[in-house]
Amino acid sequence: ANLLFKSGYATYLEVITAQSNALTSELNLVSIKQSQLDSFVELYKSLGGGWATSM
Repeated sequence: ANLLFKSGYATYLEVITAQSNALTSELNLVSIKQSQLDSFVELYKSLGGGWATSM
């Protein structure tokens, strides 16, 4: 998007909108990965796995 803006093929609004969309997608990916890890922990616990709080 920045390259398009610098070459005159996109407006600044289009650039910041594209950046905002990219960041939103990254946040969604992080949220999905967190949910997946939470699910793994719950599965492990439900199958009888222990969970040590200290080492």
